[in-house]
Amino acid sequence: MARVNKKDVVKKEKVVAEPSGITGIKEESQKGELFFKMVLIVMAVALFGLIIYFVVDALIGNDNQSYQERYNKNNYVTSTQVAQVANLENFENIAHEGLKYALDRYEYVYILFYADRSTDALSSTAKDRQDAALAVMDDIMATDVKEIKLTVNDEEYIFIVVNDDIAFFFLDTSLASNSDWVSSVDTSEGQAATAQVPTLLEVHNGEDVNWYGAWSRVDSNISTLEKLEEVLASLA
Repeated sequence: MARVNKKDVVKKEKVVAEPSGITGIKEESQKGELFFKMVLIVMAVALFGLIIYFVVDALIGNDNQSYQERYNKNNYVTSTQVAQVANLENFENIAHEGLKYALDRYEYVYILFYADRSTDALSSTAKDRQDAALAVMDDIMATDVKEIKLTVNDEEYIFIVVNDDIAFFFLDTSLASNSDWVSSVDTSEGQAATAQVPTLLEVHNGEDVNWYGAWSRVDSNISTLEKLEEVLASLA
């Protein structure tokens, strides 16, 4: 019998096939981990965005709440509304319920122009003039003023009048939205000497308009301060 050469014998190693199910589980596991990571990233980004939103909203909200107008907030008007009044347009078109109400019913309606939120842009002289005018205005508003209550869109709307004949409104010249207020001021002969704060607009019986500037001049009306002093004296 021929001998078998060991070199001719090929040893076969057993190859154990890995069950296909295990591979599938690993793939599914990897996909699940990737999906979970993506979900975590999306949630983190969303949470970060939400935090930023609330922080900004809180800052803006605090800023708005911390500021309070010198006078009743519903007694403030815009430069657009002032232009309508100065041009004697149909008052029914004015988008300010208090101003519209007063123009229809009060003998004298005044609008005082002054820098309410910031006086940084004012010269020291202009600030002194404004402070003097506001001191008199404070005295006027400290008299026995009245609240007028209106119902607007099913909500109560309150603004202030001085008495049955006089109502005051205010325009904040320091607001960017009122930056064009100067264009409404009449500085022609017999009207305001200048279009600088403090400026006062007087509407008599809803049709006669007079302007008072920061100072007096021979060919112009008296100053805002002097006119306010006249109004205050009439209330005594």
